[in-house]
Amino acid sequence: MRFSVAIALLVGFATVARAQETHTITLYKPKVGDTVRIVKTEKANVLIEIKDKDGNPLKEIKQISNEEYNYVETILELPDADKKPTKLKRTYEKLVVDKDGGKQDLPYANKTVLIEKKDGKYTFRIDGGDAITGKDAEALDKEFNKKGEGKSLDRLLMPTKPLKIGDTWTPASDELLKELNRDGGISANKVSAKGKLTKVYQKDGRKFGIMDITVDVLAGALGEGKALKLDPPAKLSFKGIMDVCIDGTSETGALKLDIRMDANSKIDLGGMDGVLVISGGGPAVETRTQLNKK
Repeated sequence: MRFSVAIALLVGFATVARAQETHTITLYKPKVGDTVRIVKTEKANVLIEIKDKDGNPLKEIKQISNEEYNYVETILELPDADKKPTKLKRTYEKLVVDKDGGKQDLPYANKTVLIEKKDGKYTFRIDGGDAITGKDAEALDKEFNKKGEGKSLDRLLMPTKPLKIGDTWTPASDELLKELNRDGGISANKVSAKGKLTKVYQKDGRKFGIMDITVDVLAGALGEGKALKLDPPAKLSFKGIMDVCIDGTSETGALKLDIRMDANSKIDLGGMDGVLVISGGGPAVETRTQLNKK
């Protein structure tokens, strides 16, 4: 009886010790030659309401979109591991872009695309074929030709000190604010973020961690050149779960994200004051599987 009690106590001590262990979060730094399979889905259901100044509804517009991507990406040139590669190739195995009930037939579906930075701007070309330009290049252009050359958001969100399971941290809001404003699609006035380490486990001989991430944005405007001014408080929120390799040995991991926006904007209704109300959002999921494992 005493022997079994002693074993139980030892097990309890071991559990406490594991719970108090600290973990340094280190994301993988990509290298030339890395090959990764990336699977992404993005869905959005947004309601845009036009109302008069008294709040009476005049018109409703529903915007529904569904995007699905499955491609293998290989880095060909990478001067700085903290920034985008300057040359890479992608082989698209699935490409679905469906917005407001209309599917876009993109010329690079089921093909390999060469992506290269030339004279400060990324260009896109089907391997062995024509350049991808204009409307066909919109998604690629938005992804690669952002304003500036900041760090990726996932790295800016990571903790800078070791954590125990259950610990929280606060990412630097000034760097996040700067990076969000590089895109041009949104003008952010204030950003607050919080992370929490919820689990650490071993997988394929590597250390993985699960982290809850929340980012709240107070937005001032939408669109290029801040075309649509927003009334305060205009809120954009990101709530995500990251399940990634945290020992720096692999890019394999997953991100599940829920995006929500609630904003109003004063508009002119042909000489009358009106209000534009934007609400809605949707889930985004991305998984990355490193194929050139060491």
